[in-house]
Amino acid sequence: RKRTLAEDFPRWPPSSWDYDWDGRADRPGLGPVRHIILVRHGEYTHSAAGQHLTPLGEEQARLVGKRLAAWGVPFKAIHSSALPRARQTAQIIAQHLPDAPLQPPDPLLNEGCPVLPVPPAHDYSPSPEDVAADGRRIEEAFTKYFRRLTGPSATQRGQAPRDPDEEWDLVVAHANVIRYFVMRSLQLTPDAWNRLVTRHTGVTHILIHPDGQCYCFGFGDAGHLQVGQMTYA
Repeated sequence: RKRTLAEDFPRWPPSSWDYDWDGRADRPGLGPVRHIILVRHGEYTHSAAGQHLTPLGEEQARLVGKRLAAWGVPFKAIHSSALPRARQTAQIIAQHLPDAPLQPPDPLLNEGCPVLPVPPAHDYSPSPEDVAADGRRIEEAFTKYFRRLTGPSATQRGQAPRDPDEEWDLVVAHANVIRYFVMRSLQLTPDAWNRLVTRHTGVTHILIHPDGQCYCFGFGDAGHLQVGQMTYA
């Protein structure tokens, strides 16, 4: 008998969803929908003065800033890691989003290895001590920035329709950190983070619903760049 496609298709155990992943499942009221926009820093180089954006990296940051401004959404704040390449990118983006306050740099968002990737990465072998320290720090960053909003929304409070039922936050960080955040927010196995690739200034959009469900509306989107402006290494 000829086997069917369904019979040949690999079978995995059914997945589950932890509705209390942020410890807020029992809080009363449905708050606004939360949008977290993750942007990878621009292309950078090393010099005697340290890491800094290349001229192309600065242009990438300007273009993603223009793109985010064109969305017309009220970003609540702009966050970034403390590393120069991310901080410079955030500062350039902030020029295009004057109503979104640029927050102090956050070392929790610095680049690192959140967990050893499976399969192993080529030419990348951090020490067990570095992985342990990075993993604790990046997980702390996840719990800080990723959580549902609780309490009644503007509509539920009877406020004017112009009051938003959505909140938007912008985080400028690094490829490993962003990829780990995506895996964790979607409750996928975190050690698969290296199977994703995001270009410099790629835009990732995570939506957190008040009931705790999370959705990825886009990953590493670099549509603001021309082909010749796209870099990732």
